[in-house]
Amino acid sequence: MNREVTIILGKTGYGKSWWSKLYIQKFSRRFVYDPAMSAEYQVLYENGAEIVADMTEQGEHFLNPENSFSRGIIDHNEVDMIGCLAFYFANNIMLIEEVSNVFQKGLRELPQWAKRIIFYGRHKAVSIALIAQRASSIPIDFRSQATRIISFQQHEYDDVSWLERFFGKEHCRSMPTLQKFTCLDYDNGQIGQYSIIDRVQSTFGVKLDIGNDAMVECP
Repeated sequence: MNREVTIILGKTGYGKSWWSKLYIQKFSRRFVYDPAMSAEYQVLYENGAEIVADMTEQGEHFLNPENSFSRGIIDHNEVDMIGCLAFYFANNIMLIEEVSNVFQKGLRELPQWAKRIIFYGRHKAVSIALIAQRASSIPIDFRSQATRIISFQQHEYDDVSWLERFFGKEHCRSMPTLQKFTCLDYDNGQIGQYSIIDRVQSTFGVKLDIGNDAMVECP
């Protein structure tokens, strides 16, 4: 699988986390930072030290790209550990919920683990997905290397202006009025627009309610 750098943006409650939970299903080797411990990411949540110990002990096993793993953390201070593991074991995805917890706004220089993934990750097939409310929360080095950008409803002028280079003016005009759980999808030059409601229901058995932020499990 080719390395992907995916950015998922949008207001809270409008679908970006659900889109990410669908997206990660295609990866059999995954690391996730999610302070909400969402079950739909289908990872084993442990502290960083436990994950490092477990995976290094079975290093030869996990270096084989045919062998799967799914590990998650909830402490943003341990993201660097996961980032180092992702690069070392290769052929995987690292997904970061709540990017603003991990990178300070206006960060001038990425930490070493992030530099390795963004600048050398393609050699080791390490994909990364970053989830944030606003594009300005994503460090510029990640934004400059993005291969796929997902945007749910957006209002901030600076964010919409940055997205215009990918989606064009016509699509960006619709961003402030996108219906809840409907996104614009820029994928290596191809642009689409769709709702994720049906896929979430068929994949997770959860019915998303457009009228509010609640969800109900299907019988």
